Amino acid sequence: MEQDPSSQLPRPATSPPPIPPVRPQALPPPIVPLHPAAPTALTRRPVRPAPRPPAVFRHIVLLCLRPDQWAQAARYPMHATLFPVTLTLLLACTLLALNAGSNAIATFREFARRYDYRFAPLVFSKGTLSGQATPDHPLPRLNFLLGPFLAYEIIFDPAAQAIPASKDPALMLLFNSHAAILRGGNVQQITNYADITPDDPLHTLLAVPTEPFTFNSAGLATYLRAHRIGLAALIAIPAFLWNLLRHVVWTLLISFLVIPFVQLAAPRLMIPFRVAWRIALALTVPLLVIGTFLELAGTPLSDTFGADIATVIWGAMAAGMAFWAGLLADTMFTPSPPSRSARSRGM
Repeated sequence: MEQDPSSQLPRPATSPPPIPPVRPQALPPPIVPLHPAAPTALTRRPVRPAPRPPAVFRHIVLLCLRPDQWAQAARYPMHATLFPVTLTLLLACTLLALNAGSNAIATFREFARRYDYRFAPLVFSKGTLSGQATPDHPLPRLNFLLGPFLAYEIIFDPAAQAIPASKDPALMLLFNSHAAILRGGNVQQITNYADITPDDPLHTLLAVPTEPFTFNSAGLATYLRAHRIGLAALIAIPAFLWNLLRHVVWTLLISFLVIPFVQLAAPRLMIPFRVAWRIALALTVPLLVIGTFLELAGTPLSDTFGADIATVIWGAMAAGMAFWAGLLADTMFTPSPPSRSARSRGM
Protein backbone atom coordinates (compact mmCIF):
# COMPACT_ATOMS: atom_id res chain seq x y z
CA MET A 1 0.00 0.00 0.00
CA GLU A 2 1.40 3.26 -1.06
CA GLN A 3 1.66 6.21 1.35
CA ASP A 4 0.53 9.69 0.53
CA PRO A 5 3.56 11.77 -0.41
CA SER A 6 2.19 14.70 1.55
CA SER A 7 2.54 12.71 4.71
CA GLN A 8 6.31 12.62 4.17
CA LEU A 9 6.61 16.46 4.38
CA PRO A 10 8.03 17.89 7.66
CA ARG A 11 5.42 19.26 9.98
CA PRO A 12 5.90 22.74 11.48
CA ALA A 13 7.07 22.89 15.08
CA THR A 14 4.53 23.76 17.72
CA SER A 15 4.84 27.50 18.74
CA PRO A 16 5.40 28.20 22.49
CA PRO A 17 2.56 29.68 24.47
CA PRO A 18 2.56 33.53 24.54
CA ILE A 19 4.16 35.24 27.56
CA PRO A 20 1.76 37.56 29.34
CA PRO A 21 2.97 41.20 29.49
CA VAL A 22 4.49 42.30 32.77
CA ARG A 23 2.84 45.36 34.25
CA PRO A 24 5.48 47.84 35.47
CA GLN A 25 5.26 48.68 39.13
CA ALA A 26 4.75 52.29 40.09
CA LEU A 27 7.81 53.88 41.70
CA PRO A 28 7.40 55.56 45.10
CA PRO A 29 7.37 59.36 45.05
CA PRO A 30 10.79 60.97 45.46
CA ILE A 31 11.81 62.22 48.87
CA VAL A 32 12.62 65.94 48.86
CA PRO A 33 14.22 66.78 52.20
CA LEU A 34 13.79 70.04 54.05
CA HIS A 35 17.55 70.16 54.27
CA PRO A 36 19.90 67.72 52.51
CA ALA A 37 21.96 67.24 55.65
CA ALA A 38 19.00 66.13 57.77
CA PRO A 39 17.03 63.28 56.12
CA THR A 40 14.76 62.67 59.11
CA ALA A 41 11.07 62.19 59.66
CA LEU A 42 10.68 65.95 59.32
CA THR A 43 12.17 65.92 55.84
CA ARG A 44 10.79 62.71 54.34
CA ARG A 45 7.90 64.19 52.48
CA PRO A 46 7.38 65.50 48.95
CA VAL A 47 7.87 69.22 49.50
CA ARG A 48 9.56 71.84 47.41
CA PRO A 49 13.30 72.38 47.78
CA ALA A 50 14.43 74.74 50.53
CA PRO A 51 13.89 78.36 49.49
CA ARG A 52 16.69 80.85 49.39
CA PRO A 53 16.79 82.85 52.65
CA PRO A 54 16.10 86.59 52.36
CA ALA A 55 18.74 89.26 52.81
CA VAL A 56 19.96 89.74 56.37
CA PHE A 57 18.26 93.05 57.18
CA ARG A 58 15.04 91.99 55.46
CA HIS A 59 15.22 88.70 57.33
CA ILE A 60 15.40 90.56 60.65
CA VAL A 61 12.31 92.59 59.76
CA LEU A 62 10.43 89.46 58.67
CA LEU A 63 11.34 87.62 61.87
CA CYS A 64 9.89 90.51 63.87
CA LEU A 65 6.69 90.87 61.84
CA ARG A 66 5.87 87.39 60.50
CA PRO A 67 5.79 84.43 62.92
CA ASP A 68 5.77 81.96 60.02
CA GLN A 69 9.39 82.93 59.41
CA TRP A 70 10.30 81.28 62.70
CA ALA A 71 9.08 77.95 61.30
CA GLN A 72 10.74 78.66 57.94
CA ALA A 73 14.09 78.64 59.75
CA ALA A 74 13.80 74.84 59.75
CA ARG A 75 14.35 74.86 55.98
CA TYR A 76 17.29 77.27 55.99
CA PRO A 77 20.90 76.33 56.77
CA MET A 78 22.24 77.27 60.18
CA HIS A 79 24.23 80.28 58.97
CA ALA A 80 21.06 81.81 57.48
CA THR A 81 19.66 81.97 61.03
CA LEU A 82 22.88 82.87 62.83
CA PHE A 83 23.52 85.95 60.67
CA PRO A 84 20.29 87.77 61.65
CA VAL A 85 20.70 86.80 65.31
CA THR A 86 24.32 87.99 65.41
CA LEU A 87 23.56 91.25 63.63
CA THR A 88 20.62 91.90 65.96
CA LEU A 89 22.87 91.31 68.97
CA LEU A 90 25.51 93.73 67.69
CA LEU A 91 22.99 96.43 66.80
CA ALA A 92 21.22 96.10 70.15
CA CYS A 93 24.47 96.29 72.14
CA THR A 94 25.66 99.27 70.09
CA LEU A 95 22.43 101.19 70.68
CA LEU A 96 22.52 100.41 74.39
CA ALA A 97 26.17 101.49 74.63
CA LEU A 98 25.50 104.77 72.81
CA ASN A 99 22.53 105.35 75.07
CA ALA A 100 24.68 104.73 78.16
CA GLY A 101 27.32 107.19 76.93
CA SER A 102 24.69 109.80 76.13
CA ASN A 103 23.04 109.41 79.53
CA ALA A 104 26.42 109.68 81.25
CA ILE A 105 27.20 112.96 79.48
CA ALA A 106 23.76 114.29 80.42
CA THR A 107 24.40 113.27 84.06
CA PHE A 108 27.82 114.95 84.07
CA ARG A 109 26.32 118.10 82.57
CA GLU A 110 23.63 118.21 85.25
CA PHE A 111 26.26 117.62 87.94
CA ALA A 112 28.33 120.52 86.59
CA ARG A 113 25.29 122.81 86.53
CA ARG A 114 24.45 122.09 90.20
CA TYR A 115 28.01 121.89 91.52
CA ASP A 116 28.18 125.44 92.90
CA TYR A 117 24.93 124.91 94.83
CA ARG A 118 25.98 121.63 96.44
CA PHE A 119 29.76 121.40 96.87
CA ALA A 120 32.77 123.49 97.80
CA PRO A 121 35.10 124.52 94.96
CA LEU A 122 38.43 122.72 94.52
CA VAL A 123 41.58 123.91 92.78
CA PHE A 124 44.12 121.62 91.12
CA SER A 125 47.39 123.38 90.32
CA LYS A 126 51.03 122.28 90.07
CA GLY A 127 50.37 118.78 91.30
CA THR A 128 48.37 119.86 94.35
CA LEU A 129 44.67 119.59 95.09
CA SER A 130 43.29 122.15 97.53
CA GLY A 131 39.85 123.03 98.83
CA GLN A 132 37.99 123.77 102.03
CA ALA A 133 34.56 122.48 103.01
CA THR A 134 31.94 124.71 104.59
CA PRO A 135 28.80 123.80 106.55
CA ASP A 136 26.63 124.49 103.49
CA HIS A 137 29.04 123.21 100.84
CA PRO A 138 30.83 119.94 101.67
CA LEU A 139 33.56 118.39 99.58
CA PRO A 140 32.25 116.36 96.63
CA ARG A 141 31.62 112.64 96.92
CA LEU A 142 30.73 110.94 93.62
CA ASN A 143 29.72 107.54 92.27
CA PHE A 144 31.52 106.86 88.99
CA LEU A 145 29.84 103.93 87.22
CA LEU A 146 31.58 102.22 84.29
CA GLY A 147 29.45 99.10 84.37
CA PRO A 148 28.09 96.53 86.82
CA PHE A 149 31.64 95.45 87.71
CA LEU A 150 33.43 98.79 87.25
CA ALA A 151 31.95 101.21 89.77
CA TYR A 152 34.05 103.61 91.85
CA GLU A 153 33.09 105.90 94.69
CA ILE A 154 35.26 109.00 94.41
CA ILE A 155 35.92 111.02 97.58
CA PHE A 156 37.68 114.40 97.46
CA ASP A 157 39.44 115.06 100.77
CA PRO A 158 42.57 117.24 100.35
CA ALA A 159 42.98 117.75 104.10
CA ALA A 160 43.17 114.03 104.97
CA GLN A 161 46.57 112.71 106.04
CA ALA A 162 45.92 108.95 106.07
CA ILE A 163 43.92 106.45 104.08
CA PRO A 164 40.77 105.54 106.05
CA ALA A 165 39.59 101.97 106.45
CA SER A 166 36.80 101.09 104.04
CA LYS A 167 34.91 97.98 102.96
CA ASP A 168 33.52 99.48 99.76
CA PRO A 169 34.09 97.30 96.66
CA ALA A 170 35.92 100.09 94.82
CA LEU A 171 36.97 103.44 96.22
CA MET A 172 39.10 106.29 94.85
CA LEU A 173 40.41 108.82 97.36
CA LEU A 174 41.82 112.14 96.14
CA PHE A 175 44.14 113.75 98.70
CA ASN A 176 46.26 116.88 98.65
CA SER A 177 49.18 115.50 96.63
CA HIS A 178 48.26 111.94 95.70
CA ALA A 179 45.36 109.62 94.88
CA ALA A 180 44.67 106.12 96.23
CA ILE A 181 42.55 103.34 94.75
CA LEU A 182 41.10 100.78 97.16
CA ARG A 183 39.33 97.51 96.40
CA GLY A 184 37.65 95.62 99.21
CA GLY A 185 39.46 97.73 101.80
CA ASN A 186 42.92 96.96 100.35
CA VAL A 187 45.05 99.65 98.74
CA GLN A 188 45.64 98.75 95.09
CA GLN A 189 47.43 101.83 93.81
CA ILE A 190 48.83 105.14 95.09
CA THR A 191 49.66 107.78 92.50
CA ASN A 192 51.25 111.18 93.03
CA TYR A 193 49.66 113.94 90.98
CA ALA A 194 53.09 115.07 89.80
CA ASP A 195 53.71 111.64 88.24
CA ILE A 196 50.46 111.47 86.26
CA THR A 197 50.99 110.87 82.55
CA PRO A 198 48.47 111.26 79.71
CA ASP A 199 48.05 107.45 79.70
CA ASP A 200 46.84 107.41 83.33
CA PRO A 201 43.06 107.38 83.92
CA LEU A 202 43.52 110.20 86.44
CA HIS A 203 44.69 112.40 83.57
CA THR A 204 41.17 112.24 82.15
CA LEU A 205 39.59 112.77 85.56
CA LEU A 206 41.70 115.81 86.49
CA ALA A 207 41.94 117.37 83.00
CA VAL A 208 45.49 118.59 82.29
CA PRO A 209 47.55 118.31 85.51
CA THR A 210 50.13 120.90 84.44
CA GLU A 211 47.52 123.64 84.13
CA PRO A 212 45.40 125.10 86.95
CA PHE A 213 41.91 123.63 87.00
CA THR A 214 39.04 124.79 89.19
CA PHE A 215 36.35 122.34 90.21
CA ASN A 216 33.23 124.50 89.98
CA SER A 217 30.28 124.80 87.61
CA ALA A 218 32.11 126.89 85.04
CA GLY A 219 35.28 124.78 85.10
CA LEU A 220 33.37 121.49 84.83
CA ALA A 221 31.24 122.82 81.97
CA THR A 222 34.41 123.80 80.08
CA TYR A 223 35.92 120.40 80.81
CA LEU A 224 32.82 118.59 79.51
CA ARG A 225 32.83 120.55 76.26
CA ALA A 226 36.46 119.57 75.66
CA HIS A 227 36.26 115.92 76.79
CA ARG A 228 32.67 114.81 76.11
CA ILE A 229 33.69 112.34 73.38
CA GLY A 230 36.37 110.73 75.54
CA LEU A 231 34.04 110.52 78.54
CA ALA A 232 31.26 109.05 76.41
CA ALA A 233 33.65 106.41 75.04
CA LEU A 234 34.86 105.68 78.59
CA ILE A 235 31.29 104.74 79.48
CA ALA A 236 30.11 103.28 76.16
CA ILE A 237 32.90 100.74 75.57
CA PRO A 238 32.47 98.85 78.89
CA ALA A 239 28.70 99.10 78.46
CA PHE A 240 28.95 97.53 74.99
CA LEU A 241 31.10 94.64 76.23
CA TRP A 242 28.86 93.99 79.21
CA ASN A 243 25.66 94.08 77.14
CA LEU A 244 27.20 91.81 74.50
CA LEU A 245 28.17 89.26 77.13
CA ARG A 246 24.80 89.15 78.86
CA HIS A 247 22.80 89.15 75.62
CA VAL A 248 24.84 86.30 74.11
CA VAL A 249 24.42 84.22 77.27
CA TRP A 250 20.70 85.05 77.42
CA THR A 251 20.15 84.18 73.74
CA LEU A 252 21.90 80.81 74.00
CA LEU A 253 20.14 79.95 77.25
CA ILE A 254 16.66 80.84 76.01
CA SER A 255 17.15 79.08 72.66
CA PHE A 256 18.17 75.84 74.37
CA LEU A 257 15.43 75.95 77.00
CA VAL A 258 12.55 76.39 74.53
CA ILE A 259 13.57 73.56 72.17
CA PRO A 260 11.24 71.05 73.93
CA PHE A 261 8.28 73.40 73.34
CA VAL A 262 9.03 73.46 69.61
CA GLN A 263 9.20 69.68 69.46
CA LEU A 264 6.12 69.23 71.64
CA ALA A 265 3.96 71.39 69.37
CA ALA A 266 4.83 69.33 66.26
CA PRO A 267 4.54 65.64 67.23
CA ARG A 268 3.82 64.46 63.65
CA LEU A 269 7.10 65.88 62.36
CA MET A 270 9.42 64.54 65.06
CA ILE A 271 11.62 67.62 64.70
CA PRO A 272 15.28 66.80 65.37
CA PHE A 273 17.28 68.81 67.85
CA ARG A 274 19.32 70.88 65.39
CA VAL A 275 16.23 71.86 63.38
CA ALA A 276 14.33 72.84 66.54
CA TRP A 277 17.35 74.90 67.64
CA ARG A 278 17.26 76.86 64.38
CA ILE A 279 13.60 77.66 65.02
CA ALA A 280 14.36 78.65 68.63
CA LEU A 281 17.22 80.93 67.55
CA ALA A 282 14.99 82.62 64.98
CA LEU A 283 12.37 83.59 67.55
CA THR A 284 14.99 85.22 69.82
CA VAL A 285 15.32 88.05 67.28
CA PRO A 286 11.98 89.72 68.14
CA LEU A 287 12.65 89.14 71.84
CA LEU A 288 15.98 90.96 71.55
CA VAL A 289 14.33 93.83 69.68
CA ILE A 290 11.58 94.16 72.31
CA GLY A 291 14.07 94.09 75.18
CA THR A 292 16.30 96.68 73.52
CA PHE A 293 13.44 99.12 72.94
CA LEU A 294 12.28 98.72 76.53
CA GLU A 295 15.78 99.51 77.83
CA LEU A 296 16.17 102.48 75.51
CA ALA A 297 12.83 103.80 76.74
CA GLY A 298 14.05 103.49 80.33
CA THR A 299 11.40 100.92 81.29
CA PRO A 300 13.04 97.46 81.33
CA LEU A 301 10.94 94.69 82.83
CA SER A 302 13.46 94.18 85.63
CA ASP A 303 12.91 97.76 86.83
CA THR A 304 9.14 97.61 86.39
CA PHE A 305 8.37 94.20 87.96
CA GLY A 306 11.63 93.18 89.62
CA ALA A 307 14.30 90.76 88.45
CA ASP A 308 12.48 87.56 89.44
CA ILE A 309 9.14 88.42 87.85
CA ALA A 310 10.90 89.78 84.75
CA THR A 311 12.70 86.45 84.34
CA VAL A 312 9.37 84.60 84.54
CA ILE A 313 7.78 86.97 81.98
CA TRP A 314 10.63 86.58 79.48
CA GLY A 315 10.61 82.81 79.92
CA ALA A 316 6.84 82.59 79.42
CA MET A 317 7.03 84.77 76.30
CA ALA A 318 9.82 82.64 74.82
CA ALA A 319 8.01 79.37 75.62
CA GLY A 320 4.75 80.61 74.11
CA MET A 321 6.47 81.80 70.94
CA ALA A 322 8.34 78.48 70.66
CA PHE A 323 5.09 76.51 70.96
CA TRP A 324 3.50 78.75 68.35
CA ALA A 325 6.47 78.22 66.01
CA GLY A 326 6.13 74.46 66.46
CA LEU A 327 2.43 74.59 65.58
CA LEU A 328 3.22 76.62 62.47
CA ALA A 329 5.89 74.13 61.41
CA ASP A 330 3.48 71.26 62.00
CA THR A 331 0.85 72.96 59.82
CA MET A 332 3.23 74.06 57.07
CA PHE A 333 5.37 70.95 56.67
CA THR A 334 3.13 67.98 57.52
CA PRO A 335 1.80 66.40 54.28
CA SER A 336 -1.94 66.38 53.90
CA PRO A 337 -3.67 62.95 53.45
CA PRO A 338 -4.58 62.00 49.84
CA SER A 339 -8.03 62.90 48.65
CA ARG A 340 -10.77 60.31 47.88
CA SER A 341 -10.36 60.69 44.13
CA ALA A 342 -6.61 60.10 44.41
CA ARG A 343 -7.22 56.96 46.46
CA SER A 344 -9.74 55.70 43.92
CA ARG A 345 -7.29 56.21 41.04
CA GLY A 346 -4.63 54.27 42.92
CA MET A 347 -6.91 51.22 43.36
